[in-house]
Order: sequence, then structure tokens, then C-alpha cells
Amino acid sequence: MGRIGGLLPVGGGLTRAGDRLIRAGDRLIGVGDRLIRAGDRLIGVGDRLIRAGDRLIRAGDRLIGVGDRLIRVGDRLIRAGDRLIGSGDFTICWSFGGNPLILRSVPMPQERVSIKDIARQAGVSVGTVSQALRTVGSTSSKTVERIRLIADQMGYKPNPLLASLARTHFKSTPSDDRIPIAILVQDSKDRPPDVPDFDIRITATQNLAERMGYSLIAANYDQVTNFKSYARQLYYKGVQGIIFSPQSVPNLDQFFEADWSHFRMVVCCSDPRLVHYSQIDGNKYDTVQRAWQEVRALGYQRIGFALMSHTPVHYDDHLRYAAAVACQRTVPNEAHIPILDCPLYDEAAFLRWYRTHRPDVVVGFHIRLAYWLMDAGFSIPDDVSFACLHHTLNPADYSFMEAGINSFEDRVAAMSVTLMDQLIRHHTMGIVNEPVRVLLHPTWSAGVSCPQKR
Repeated sequence: MGRIGGLLPVGGGLTRAGDRLIRAGDRLIGVGDRLIRAGDRLIGVGDRLIRAGDRLIRAGDRLIGVGDRLIRVGDRLIRAGDRLIGSGDFTICWSFGGNPLILRSVPMPQERVSIKDIARQAGVSVGTVSQALRTVGSTSSKTVERIRLIADQMGYKPNPLLASLARTHFKSTPSDDRIPIAILVQDSKDRPPDVPDFDIRITATQNLAERMGYSLIAANYDQVTNFKSYARQLYYKGVQGIIFSPQSVPNLDQFFEADWSHFRMVVCCSDPRLVHYSQIDGNKYDTVQRAWQEVRALGYQRIGFALMSHTPVHYDDHLRYAAAVACQRTVPNEAHIPILDCPLYDEAAFLRWYRTHRPDVVVGFHIRLAYWLMDAGFSIPDDVSFACLHHTLNPADYSFMEAGINSFEDRVAAMSVTLMDQLIRHHTMGIVNEPVRVLLHPTWSAGVSCPQKR
């Protein structure tokens, strides 16, 4: 009995442990049931996704079928269009899925007319057509007019891109094959000192013209006795454009009695009498403003403008005077020095003005003013500083490096050729409705004639 009594507690403990294990098993069975139900739900979702995928596949198959039908319709439309090319206006009606597909009446695009087509129609060579359309060569004016009429009737339009590529490709061809342009100048030994040095312009123009595929014909105004006859000579030489400055033309009225309507015209100055022609010049108003800003930055307060004036007065003279007045309005009245406005070469008037007002710096129209001061016994820059509005037109003429606005000559020359090239490419001749006007921005060069104010 004693041993049995000792085993009873052990058996009770095992019974309780068994009960716990049973309850744990029940819980695991519950978890398993839930997992099974979750799996069933996932299977249901998967079935639905599979059915949705099947529907998408069938929809894709239908779209592929529609695409195939559209491709077949497109093929039929292309074949129909091929049959209608060249027939002018047309209307296409087509049946698609039992519904009519209608394209409204439109003109078929035509192929670009080439000079070969024009040559075939005119019964001449391709070279003759090319020369007639570019107004070069020796083709008679009657033939040129007939070819141009045929070109217009056929709807010929030049292709600027091809022309540019051709010009680039053949830019190294001999000079005889280049398109001639003319620049009208005045002999340097006879020109007035205020007229720009066209030797600089000729050199800069010729270098750029040759690189762009043009040949330059330089003509001296003094050697032309009859502009009407000279214009005809240039026309028969095949000259395409004229670059000139009216400032160096002795008789502008006589110049424009000639017929220049067959040429592109580029004017190397700003002139209200020539508003119907493209013009290139330095910005004369900004030139005075820039000189004022530079000498003010150097510390000068009493600034004298010796602008002078041409006879007769030029358009540029008005611009310079207006700019000088605008500059003076930025400082108190007591700092104003009267603007010198006398004939361009009146040395006595200039020296009287200087002795009367004694400015710290003279902003002068041309370098000759500095030499007038030195000839009168004044030292530059010890007695007075000097800044020139036309800086070093010809350095070989001067004994010192003056400060001032750089000459525009080489830049005007380069831009004149560039603008002439554009006029030639666009077949713009004579008087134009919308001429181009280019004004170049001034640049400043420091020099010993205008040092920092002490």
C-alpha cells in the first residue's frame, strides 16, 4: 500500500500533462483548419485570376484580328492612292466592317520640281536653267524670262538647304566658277580723311567672299564716268550684288540714275535715303554712349564732345549729337561743356572751343583733332586727354596709340558679305519690302592718350 500511495501523485501529474497535450493538439487542429480554409480561398482567387487571364487572352486575340484587318485595309488604301497619284484632287470611300470609311477630297502632294524637269520642259540644258534661275552666265534675257516663267508655272521652289550644301561642297572651285559680287570704293589717296579706309574693307571682304564661294570685283568710283553704262557692264559680267557706301559716292543722284534692280544691294552705312536697301553700320549712338561711359570710369568729370559735322550734314551726325546730349543729362549742369558742332575740318573753331572751355578730356570725331591740339602746343595726355570715336583707321598714319572706339571697318565688311550671301540665296533683288538693318555694337580700346585720371 505504501508503494501504491507513492505512485498516485505521479499518475495525477501525467494525467494533467496528457490533458494539456490534448488541448494543444486541438488548437493545432484549429489552426490547420483555418489554413485549409485560407488555402481554399486562395485557390478560388487563383481560379478567378486564371479565368480573367483567359478573358484577356481572348481580348488580345480579337485585337490582333482587328489589327490584321486594319493592315489589310491600309494596304488597299495604299494601292488605291498609288493609282490616284498625279490625278489631282480625289475622294476615297472604303468599307470597313460594313461601315463606310470616307477620306475627304484633298490634293495629292506632288514631287518637288527639279531643274531637270524645267530643262526638259523648256528644251534647254540643265546648266542653262541653273544660270537663268541664279541670274548668272551669258544666257539671253529673253531665254531667262522664258525659263523663269516655265519654272513658275511648274511650281518650282528652290531648296535653300541643297544650295547651302552645294556652296559648301564646291567652295574650293576655281575663281572663274565663283559667283561675282562687286564692292564700290574710292581710291585711298583721293578719299577725304573722314571717309572710311576701304582698303581695309576690300581686304576683309575679299577674304570672306572667297571662303564663301564668291569672287570680288573692286571698282573705283573715280574711274566710273557713267553709272548707267557701268551697271550694264556689271550685269553682263554676271555680278549678283553690289556692296557700297554712299558717303564715298561723289554724286549719289547720278549713281541712282542707273538701273540697279537686277542686283542685290548692301549699303555700308545708315542712310535714310536708302531705307529700301539692306544696311550695315556701326551703332553711332551707342558709340558716343560707350566712349562717355569709358572716360567716366577713368575718373574724368569735365568731358568735352568735339563731334563736328559733315557738309552736308549726315544722318550719323544727328545720332552722335543726340547721344552726347543724352550723356550730359546724366550729370549736373555745372559739369556740362557745350558740344562742338562745327564743320568737320574747321581747325580754328575747334581750337577756340578748346581754349574757351578747357575740358579734361576731348571725345573727338576723328584723330586729326589730337594733332591740331599738339600742333597748337598742347601735350596729350599731360594737358588734355583724348579719346577718338574712330579709333586707328590706319595705324601707319599715327605716331601714338590713341584710346577710343575701335573702327567698324573689318566687321562691317564681314557682315556685308554674310548679308549679301543671304540675299542671293533667297533671290532678293533691287528694292525690297522688308530690308535688313544691322547695327554693330561698339568696342573700346585703351590707349596712352586717355589714361586713368590722376
